[in-house]
Amino acid sequence: MKGKIVVMVLLILLSLQPLAYAKTTSWDSLNNLSDEALQLTKQERYEEAAALLEQFPQKLEQSRHDTVNLSPENIRMLTAIHQEAVGALANDGLEKVEKVRKIIRFRLLVDALQSEHQPLWTEMEGSIMGAFSQLKTAAADGDSLAFQNDFHSFLDQYETILPSVQVDIRREYVQRMDAHLAFLNQTEAVNEESRLKQLDQMEQDLQNLFHKMKEEEVNPSLIWMMVTTGSVIIFTLSYVAWRKYRGDKIQYTTP
Repeated sequence: MKGKIVVMVLLILLSLQPLAYAKTTSWDSLNNLSDEALQLTKQERYEEAAALLEQFPQKLEQSRHDTVNLSPENIRMLTAIHQEAVGALANDGLEKVEKVRKIIRFRLLVDALQSEHQPLWTEMEGSIMGAFSQLKTAAADGDSLAFQNDFHSFLDQYETILPSVQVDIRREYVQRMDAHLAFLNQTEAVNEESRLKQLDQMEQDLQNLFHKMKEEEVNPSLIWMMVTTGSVIIFTLSYVAWRKYRGDKIQYTTP
């Protein structure tokens, strides 16, 4: 009897997995496609990369039928970033570094829409914080020309991860960064002291974008699975204990 109960518990636990598994496998093909397109772009095989990206809309539609649910806002964002990537590959006048940046932007977004923990865009923390450090140094030195160059360099890197950040991080954190960037872009109206103060605040908010991923609440579906699994186990153990108690009691009272 106990063997049957154990089998029943295992079957129930396994039944909780198919939805998450289907979502993962359905999106894996999109992740692989975006990564392969990026590798081809780095190798300057632009036509092959473009041919892959042309397959993306159809594969996305197939994945959506396989329980991969995206909000209308995320679909619009993904469509726009995909079109930018396709346009970059077709633009003969665009330098390789810009083509690669557009495909990276697309690649990171595809990953962010699937990954619930440690998405790829968080791995860019080192390079982005390095670019920001150069920006602060230029501001502290009072070198306006260097500051403008470093500001645009930082902005290019930040905009590469921005769509992914918007998917993973609450809107108020993104809005703080928008406010910092708008302030710093007012080159003529900002004095050195105000700029340095703004950069100090911006540095903290920029770090929060990366660190908040580690502090975000556990996914509700994961909480539901943990609670359900725990409830099944507790119920089963309680049932087994009750059956044992009842059997012992019957055995004890039988003459």
